Amino acid sequence: MVRYCSIYNSVRCLSTLMLVFWIGSSYGQLDTSKATLIHFVEAKSFRAKIIESNSTYSIDSSSLFRHLGGAISDVLQRNTPIALRSYGPGNLSTTSVRGGTAQQTSVLWNGFNIQNPMLGQNDLSTLPVGIIDDLTFAAGGNAALNGNATQAGMIGINNVKPASNATSILISNEVGSFGKLSNLARLKTAGKSIGIDISAYRQSAQNNFLYLNPFAGNENTRSIQSNSDYLQYGGLAQLYGKIGKYNEFNVRVWIQDNERGTGKPLALDRSTARLHNKFLRTSAEFKRYHRNSTTKIASAFFNEHLNYNNSLSDLVSNSQFYTSLVTIENERKLNDLIRMNVGVLQTLESVNNDSYTLGTTRLRFAPYLLLLRNSKNQKLISKFGLRKEWNHQLINAPFTGHLGLIYNLSDFVQVESNYSRNYRLPTLNDLYYQPGGNTEILPENGWNIDAAAKWTRKLFEAKVTYFRNEYYNRIVWQPSTNGYWTAGNTYSKGHGIEFSARIKSNPTRNHMAAGWIGTLQKSEDANGLNVLYVPNSMGNIFLEVNKPKWNLKINNQYMGKRTLWGSNVAGGELASFNLVDIMFNYTLKLQKHSNITLGSLGLKVLNVLNKNYQMDISYPMPGRNYSVQLNILLNRKRKTQ
Repeated sequence: MVRYCSIYNSVRCLSTLMLVFWIGSSYGQLDTSKATLIHFVEAKSFRAKIIESNSTYSIDSSSLFRHLGGAISDVLQRNTPIALRSYGPGNLSTTSVRGGTAQQTSVLWNGFNIQNPMLGQNDLSTLPVGIIDDLTFAAGGNAALNGNATQAGMIGINNVKPASNATSILISNEVGSFGKLSNLARLKTAGKSIGIDISAYRQSAQNNFLYLNPFAGNENTRSIQSNSDYLQYGGLAQLYGKIGKYNEFNVRVWIQDNERGTGKPLALDRSTARLHNKFLRTSAEFKRYHRNSTTKIASAFFNEHLNYNNSLSDLVSNSQFYTSLVTIENERKLNDLIRMNVGVLQTLESVNNDSYTLGTTRLRFAPYLLLLRNSKNQKLISKFGLRKEWNHQLINAPFTGHLGLIYNLSDFVQVESNYSRNYRLPTLNDLYYQPGGNTEILPENGWNIDAAAKWTRKLFEAKVTYFRNEYYNRIVWQPSTNGYWTAGNTYSKGHGIEFSARIKSNPTRNHMAAGWIGTLQKSEDANGLNVLYVPNSMGNIFLEVNKPKWNLKINNQYMGKRTLWGSNVAGGELASFNLVDIMFNYTLKLQKHSNITLGSLGLKVLNVLNKNYQMDISYPMPGRNYSVQLNILLNRKRKTQ
């Protein structure tokens, strides 16, 4: 243990030195067109191109802008085929993708995995929209090239360098039902070789909404939700720089504090459980551009505290974890048709938790190789990836592999197929939490395949994807004969169809658009029972009207039945629901030809039909609610000599 603590301190010192040495800045852009947040022009990374497929969803800037005062869970819920489990607004929110768990969907911040090493997941309600520039969701095993815990998919949140010789200031305030209040301020400015991007935010709500409570009397009895309030505040500072013609670097520091109640379940008279979470996340990156290649060295250091307190059960749990990551990679153009990326990632995780009796540190090391080849006639694109991970616990992680083929049948029709092998190491809780941890547990491994077809014709696009997956040694926590839950291995499989369609009336700003995203799926465990909380069907339908000064979007989200308690019988399910949301934005400018936007006014009406529904068993969700968002956006482009 002493040896690994020494390694940990060395890696931590290396991360700190890189942060100090690489202080500088770079460029970025804040586009004021229709006051939508941040439209950027930047080439996608090679890794992103390898992972990207017909199952990749890139969230547009207007969708981000509508939810500046919320979390990325709000955006993903309405724009992707992700099934969310949530305790309520601002409260715990996790994902299910293609029958997979939240632990099987990684969350990457500028390429670094920010999942909690104890729990193996990330709470999406703690990730604010206002500080990010790009949000991408990739379903399927392609994302396994990012390493551990990406069998089902990947959520990527990214920041982009500001535009050179420009300054943008964004101030956003939102007020809504149940005491919701959100404030955001963001400054982006850059010269020829240095730029900064600084954000500060605060979000809070009482969440004291009325809901139907069948345990309080008759079926029409209403109760007021309690202990569901939250307060979240923080900031992100980013520094970008350019040294000479061929060197770029960036440094990022993100701090956040979040305190909330866990909400009162339907069957309880009250709840006193509180969760306090705070973190520091830092990263630094250096890039050197050569004639036919790019070399990147990057590091990150995360420090997070989790404190849980429940006075009713006299339960107090305090934990803290550290994660250090260092990666070195080289992207190279071998010829006009082939590009290659080779690299290595080292990860060190360390946890302080009173419930652990041993094994609080884990060191991981993973080299990888990625290849992208285009045919001479530009019709066939082939992708290949290979990755192998080692760790000091000697847990045998299998090879991660990916093979993808994309073929353009015509100018309008494209077909694609992907195959991947993937894995997930046990989390530190799976191994060492007492009671329930299991040091004999095996790592998950499995495979994914999908086949897709896309048809694009002028202003219309349609996609359909068939997917199938199998997970061996799937890690689950189940009740034991000792009276507590324990970690073990099982088996599951799933298959389904994803489909989407989108049509626009014309290519200009003055247009109407309509779209549909849907999923039909089935996931079963080793006993042939439906996997918990996996919906049999879900989808989103939207209608959008865009005018030069205003925008209207109507969105309908459908969530099918979800199985509870490993049962396939009626009554062992959460009911399906439909949610209708209406979002309206109006934009004003100071002058007719000015690039300075005075502001925009947004109005949201969520759950218009006032539906009574649950995303997680026994946790009520709010009925019809409203919010008003006021944004002031100043953008100035400096003249260059």
